[in-house]
Amino acid sequence: MMKGIVNLFNQIEKKHLKLFSLFLILNLFFTMPIFAEFYWENPEIISSGDSRFPVVASNKEGVSVVVWQEIVGNKIYLSAKTSYENQWQSNSRFAGPYDFTGEVPNIFSAAVNNKNQIVVAVLSGTDKMSVFTSSDFGKNFSEIVLQQEANSLVAPRVFRTSEDKFMIFATQGENESFKLMTSTSVDGITWESFEDFMPSYSMQNAFIPTLIALEDRDLVVFQASF
Repeated sequence: MMKGIVNLFNQIEKKHLKLFSLFLILNLFFTMPIFAEFYWENPEIISSGDSRFPVVASNKEGVSVVVWQEIVGNKIYLSAKTSYENQWQSNSRFAGPYDFTGEVPNIFSAAVNNKNQIVVAVLSGTDKMSVFTSSDFGKNFSEIVLQQEANSLVAPRVFRTSEDKFMIFATQGENESFKLMTSTSVDGITWESFEDFMPSYSMQNAFIPTLIALEDRDLVVFQASF
C-alpha cells in the first residue's frame, strides 16, 4: 500500500512539473517580445573636456535639447545639442565665457515650448541675468539681459507652463533671508517685471522651485522654512 501511495505522489509531482514547465515556456514566449522593446542604447560622447550639469528639455512636437557647461580654467561656457526628426544639431559654446572662483557653480537652466522656441536662463554676472533664445532648433541664440532691481536676483530657473509660456524663478536676498521672484514671457524675448511668487510670500528662504506643467494647470514644488 505504501508503495502505491509513493507512486501516486510521483505521478502527481511529474504532472505538476509538466504544468509548471508549460507555464514557464508560455510566460517566456509572451513576455520576451515586450522586454525586448525596452533597452538602453550604448552611451555616446557628446562633449569634450570638463563638461558638467547637463539639462534636458523637450516638447510634444518631438524637439529635445540638452545644454551643459564646459569648464576651461576658471571660465564657464554653455553648449547645446538639439534633436528634431532624428537629426542632431550641435552649437558649441554659444554663451560665455563667465568667470568664477572656488567650486564650479551651476549657472543656468533651459526649457522649450511647443512652438519649438528654446530658452536658456543664465546668471551671466554678479548683478546680471541673461536669457538666450533660439527659434531655429538651437542653431543660433540671441541674448536678452533682464533688468535687475535694487537687490540682485540669482539662481534663475526657467520652465514651460501649461499655457505654453515661459516662467523664470529667481531668488532675491532680503533682510538676511531670501525669497522667490517670478517673471513670465510668451516668446522668451519680452519679459514681464519680476514679482513675488505669492504662494511662498509668507515663508522664509524659499528656493529650488520646480514647475510641472499639467494639462490645464501648473504644479510648483519648492523648499522653504516657516
